[in-house]
Amino acid sequence: MTFSTPIHTNDQSFERVLNTGYPLMVVWSSKTDPQSQAFDKVLNLLAIQFEGRALIVKVNPEENPKLTKDYAISAIPSAVFIRQGEVQGRCVGGLSKEQLQPVLEALVNGQALGNLPNAASTPLTPAAAVAGGSTPLTLTDANFEQTIRSGQTVLVDFWAAWCGPCRAIAPSIESLAKEFAGRAVVAKLNVDENPRIAQRFNIQGIPALLVFKGGKVVEQVTGAQPLPALRQVLARHA
Repeated sequence: MTFSTPIHTNDQSFERVLNTGYPLMVVWSSKTDPQSQAFDKVLNLLAIQFEGRALIVKVNPEENPKLTKDYAISAIPSAVFIRQGEVQGRCVGGLSKEQLQPVLEALVNGQALGNLPNAASTPLTPAAAVAGGSTPLTLTDANFEQTIRSGQTVLVDFWAAWCGPCRAIAPSIESLAKEFAGRAVVAKLNVDENPRIAQRFNIQGIPALLVFKGGKVVEQVTGAQPLPALRQVLARHA
């Protein structure tokens, strides 16, 4: 299966696209967005150039909230580069063919993508930007893995409704989500409702805050820390 034009996918069909085995450049864009419209010409050229080697895939964020949420998309056009089911990198904005061509070459050749360029973009409306936005994202067993591997820095607050210290830092978690919107994903995971994830990361006490980058824990904080301390933790990795 090869395509010389970008293909469209949605919340229901995306898993089949992942299972093709091709490296993917997945682009969130909208027909009503001028930045996205201009970017379409670049995507058409890239689809021709990389036919048989990679797939250029388009997603409409307004029509596909699950994918938009799972990949923490907060502006359009946004591109996420995926190889063997794993996010390798992401960029934002209507970049040129010359900027993206070496990125795709590295993707199909199994190389690291390095620091990716960004350009002007359009912020999504609150209804569409369901992740990476100004409120904490709710994580579950179902969306946890995809979120921590989204390519962004992710701060996860492991908490429970009965936990007093968890309630005490809740306003700080809300503040971090607003402050780091567009730079990092701030999320919450209820350990009572999602015990498998808590056990996987050996959470012994809550609140426990884990910072993920590239799917791996890069820092962990336990206990009700003040907002300035939490801000410093996240700023080191965002």
